[in-house]
Amino acid sequence: MDQEWTLVPKDGLTQLKFGMLVSDVAKLSEIYGAVEAASTNPITPGVADDNDDFLSKYFSDDELAKDKDHVDESTDEATVITQRLTGSSLVLDYLNGRLQSIIASEQADQINLSGERIFQMESDKLLRLLESANGSPGRYDSTGAAFDNIALYLDGFTETNSDGKIIILTRSDDRFESRTITARHERYQINDFLPEGKIQSFL
Repeated sequence: MDQEWTLVPKDGLTQLKFGMLVSDVAKLSEIYGAVEAASTNPITPGVADDNDDFLSKYFSDDELAKDKDHVDESTDEATVITQRLTGSSLVLDYLNGRLQSIIASEQADQINLSGERIFQMESDKLLRLLESANGSPGRYDSTGAAFDNIALYLDGFTETNSDGKIIILTRSDDRFESRTITARHERYQINDFLPEGKIQSFL
């Protein structure tokens, strides 16, 4: 159902919320899909610090202390975990076992924002919608578009040419079928997703 696939910037999907444990996400497999593939990587000190800042928005100091003690005892959770789900092909990233980003492709065509299915919208209409929600123009470079205030990131919807012009990609372009939208708990740091980028308004 579409109501289970409503995207709420910086919060997640209807039931798939940033900050959830891997085990809690697994309970939603009938809605969003079971794990098809997964990979893990060690957390670097800098990433661990960023994760502590992220979790402090969702949990009390006592809860964080308990969680940290558990992680210290379990090397399996002291990792960056990436999962791909069946059916929807959602890609989920976790830090210390807590959901921090959701990447959706066209296979998850139910995903919607403000009552509109993202992958069924005309790209220029989607860009206007995101720009309005962002409260400012997006940043563009190559095939990426960044809407930092709402922590939403597109790839494959547009292309920035050598003259800095933003071109809307259509189904005639091979890259169109590989479109993705990434939702995060907070914005990327500049250059993590795009360089400083080119500012463009579609309103």
